[in-house]
Amino acid sequence: MTLCSNEEESVRRCLKDDSFKGRVSLDVLNLNITQMDDLDLVASQTANRLRSRNIIDEQIKKIEALIESAEQYKKANLDNYLEYYKYIKVSEQLEVLERLKQAQYLNEFRCSKYPLYGRNLLAKLRGITNYKVLKSDAYDDIVFSVDRRSEEMGEVIDKYSVITPKVVAVDMKEQMIPVSTRTYVQSAALDGTVDNPFHQSQVKLSIAFPDKSLLQFDCGKLQKLAQLLQKLTSEGHRALIFTQMTKVLDILEQFLNIHGYRYMRLDGATKIEERQVLTETFNRDPKIPVFILSTRSGGLGINLTGADTVIFYDSDWNPAMDKQCQDRCHRIGQSRDVHIYRFVSEYTIESNILKKANQKRHLDNVVIQEGEFTTDYFGKFSVRDLVADTSIAVEVPDKPIDQGNGNMEKLLAQAEDEADRVAANAAMREVAIDDEDFDEEKNNGTTNGPVRDKLSSTMNDIGTGQNTRRTEDEDFDEGIGHIDEYMLRFIADGYYD
Repeated sequence: MTLCSNEEESVRRCLKDDSFKGRVSLDVLNLNITQMDDLDLVASQTANRLRSRNIIDEQIKKIEALIESAEQYKKANLDNYLEYYKYIKVSEQLEVLERLKQAQYLNEFRCSKYPLYGRNLLAKLRGITNYKVLKSDAYDDIVFSVDRRSEEMGEVIDKYSVITPKVVAVDMKEQMIPVSTRTYVQSAALDGTVDNPFHQSQVKLSIAFPDKSLLQFDCGKLQKLAQLLQKLTSEGHRALIFTQMTKVLDILEQFLNIHGYRYMRLDGATKIEERQVLTETFNRDPKIPVFILSTRSGGLGINLTGADTVIFYDSDWNPAMDKQCQDRCHRIGQSRDVHIYRFVSEYTIESNILKKANQKRHLDNVVIQEGEFTTDYFGKFSVRDLVADTSIAVEVPDKPIDQGNGNMEKLLAQAEDEADRVAANAAMREVAIDDEDFDEEKNNGTTNGPVRDKLSSTMNDIGTGQNTRRTEDEDFDEGIGHIDEYMLRFIADGYYD
């Protein structure tokens, strides 16, 4: 389609141009002798015999006879439609006659082409004189071919072909290259026999990418972030920017580099030893105004009190994660007010995320905080009050359990069912046996008796209600044991406020 369109344009351009009328085509008149040597002599003779001159002459004579018989109808008579119809037919026959004469004229020239030597003779002569061409490697090293030169200049083209020309003339090849040459090159390119050595440079000079500073204008959040950072840095604030995706961190890095902000980055790929170094550097150096972090990696375990502004570039479905991120700078050691900014794109999924997060936050306030379902609420009561099933509505002052009574196991046993007491006795017996097995001194046979005596005395105290007191030495010898026992002893010793 491309070749046909180019040829059609060339034909139309030639028809509009009258300059060709003053030129003579030597090829048509068989005067271009060197071009006819590509013909075969036998084929030329055969074409001369088959030029069918007599048949065309007979057709011309028949048409001329018809025209002579209708001589009176060569002029148009508009008064009689029948005569006007005959006039049209005579005109058509005259047109056919002129075409036949032109075809006969061109056919004579085309069929009478004879080569001077002929293709066969030239092929034989070339075969005789085909000598081996001497080739030098030194010449190839000095004078590069077009393909090798384009390959050698590939790096230079990649680095320095960056500015596209202001004006490009697309149709210059049609004005400078002949149609035959252009057709040959296009057909060879379609067949894959010719490679364009200038393709890389043409592509580099034809494609212009937009300036990287225009990155922020593709996103409303980046536009607002640019305004916000300019305001914060001018007022001496330092900001933490949290996002959930590391790809967004890459975009924020490009954005901060374009605007010239000094920053630090922390994500899941940051090593543990590097996190502490980044944290201390940011808190110590006020010249670093921005710290970009991922929500999962930078939301826990670090202290960034050097910043007083938190910016959430995108929200999390879980509001507790955002709260953890806020606590990175809003914590003990922060001497300034902390401002929180949250970017939300309207009419997108982020609006729904924010709505669901607010609902979860409200549910937490109603059920957990206002319902006092927290450890702070139960901290107002002592263990004695909780075990004795006293009313938790009455506030009782916190008092440590009296160590002189030594009846903690008894109180716990009385509060449990019979089956639970039996299970607790069996569990304590197993704990004592395990302590005996893993104690090196007891395994050596030096202190086997006291453990079993102690276990029996403990079980008797629970069963009969007798008060016993364990000394610190006995607790040390017995070991930590089960976590429940350790917690009870911790509270009984008065360490619980």
